[in-house]
Amino acid sequence: MSKAKNSTKKILTKEQKAAAKLEKSRERAFTQAHRKIFERAGFTRLSDVDGVHFDYKGLKSELDDIFVFENVVVFAEYTRSGSGNLGTHAKGKSGIHNKIAENPVEFLDFFSKNSSGVEEWYSNIQYTKKQIISAIIYGTNDALEDHHKALFNSSKFMSTAERAYFRSLTNSIKRSARFELFEYLGIDPQRVGEKGTIPTTLPSDPYDALLLPEEQSHFPAGFTVVSFYVDPDALLKRAYVLRKNGWRDGLRLYQRLIIPSKISSIRSHLKDKKRVFANNIVVTIPPDARLVCEDGNPVNKQKVCNPTPVKLEIPRKSNTIGIIDGQHRIFSYYEDNIPEPDIDKFRSQQNLLATGLIYPASMSVSERERFEAGLFLEINSKQTSAGSDIIQAIWTVLDPFRAISVARLVLNRLSETAPLKGYLARTSIDAGKIKTASIVSFGLQPLTKRSGEDSLFHLWSEETAKNRLKAGQRNDADLEAYLDFSVQTIATFLNHIRHAVGSAKWKIAAKNETGILSVTTINGLIILMRKLIASGKITAMGNFPDLSPLSGFDFNVYKSSQYADMANHMVKLIK
Repeated sequence: MSKAKNSTKKILTKEQKAAAKLEKSRERAFTQAHRKIFERAGFTRLSDVDGVHFDYKGLKSELDDIFVFENVVVFAEYTRSGSGNLGTHAKGKSGIHNKIAENPVEFLDFFSKNSSGVEEWYSNIQYTKKQIISAIIYGTNDALEDHHKALFNSSKFMSTAERAYFRSLTNSIKRSARFELFEYLGIDPQRVGEKGTIPTTLPSDPYDALLLPEEQSHFPAGFTVVSFYVDPDALLKRAYVLRKNGWRDGLRLYQRLIIPSKISSIRSHLKDKKRVFANNIVVTIPPDARLVCEDGNPVNKQKVCNPTPVKLEIPRKSNTIGIIDGQHRIFSYYEDNIPEPDIDKFRSQQNLLATGLIYPASMSVSERERFEAGLFLEINSKQTSAGSDIIQAIWTVLDPFRAISVARLVLNRLSETAPLKGYLARTSIDAGKIKTASIVSFGLQPLTKRSGEDSLFHLWSEETAKNRLKAGQRNDADLEAYLDFSVQTIATFLNHIRHAVGSAKWKIAAKNETGILSVTTINGLIILMRKLIASGKITAMGNFPDLSPLSGFDFNVYKSSQYADMANHMVKLIK
């Protein structure tokens, strides 16, 4: 009989038990957030993976999940480690991630001996080992520092914003979201199998189209305008929408996120009426699309004087057709995980009337983005659905030198800079954070304007650059310098405020809480800054007055748009 160990079990208090229970609940929710993304997109989560400890090539580790779709395998790791411990966790995981990435098939050979779920899938897979393609995701709650990301060779880091985006997208369009998920993971959809085989179809699909002569379209020289009927399935596999809330570069993403209720309404129409909408959609088509005559020869567009029937050959490549107008009508045909005969039938029929704009081959990517932004603004700016934050985002693409664009660009950088980092909503799916459209319009735009003695421009000491910007010269380096100066000065001022009021109050205002941060407070502080610049209490050298009198100021008594009143009351306290 073995001796009993002399150890006493630590007895937790009621509060500690509640905290531990809450933490476990948050861990489960965090894991489920990732799982739902892949499962809704049509992936299968293999069993007997989570909790399986292994020793692979001298590295002891474990994985949280493995997802599979046809011949695609996604290895997944998640952590809610805070910023203080996240680097340590990343260092511990980078080694095994890199080993898996070196030879995913070799790792599957190994791991299938440790997991019954992987073994069952691996032994019944309908593809050869050479046809298997893989990706690795590392989902974190806090942002991972760049020097820690550099430890990983090819892992994809799924941030909070990206996770929220794909959670919303997959909730809206289910399996049809897999094409954008493939793009995010760096997986070529052309290599993804279908029902056990790798498609070897033609590189493009032909559509009967009507070509409009250039002089009748009134679009810039080189653009080609065609009208054609297209099947929703072809668009779902090729489409991209420059969504403001997406995972790509935030400055280029201006369109609103897909609205589930709107898709649901259109989908119900399709089911109930058993017919499609009669109005057309507007799309942009890549320049490598071909226009051919009935005899198969390329169309000579210079000789086209009247609307002319042609064949439009669209390359079979993902993320190549831009949706300018009609995204909800297109995505209402999404592929669900449960068969729906009525919708499935419509998805493959050429029943959507599209106006297609084919880019000139000479247009650069940035020029295309600006064109799409302008066209979207032209179509949507008068609609109530095009909110002010969307319009602001569009202008940063169309004209970064515009006053509203400068303010928006400053806001974007402030959201990544202390003391506002983590508090501002960059997207509509940033739940619980401070909305920014009013801060841009009523706070930052007057502060960053290029005139007046109450602006940051007045303080800026780079006279040569100032004169060029005043004269309307569009020098990117000058704009960049002014943005840097503005962000640095605002951040320094707000840090002084945070020090004055105390860090305990420097959090988002909530009922029965001590936090002071809100749209009203931030706008009030920015207006205060303008007043202090105008009175000479903030100088070009970056000197600030004593802000300690604000330590007891009651910020939360001011509501809604009372930021001017707040600033007027604060400025009286500062000597």
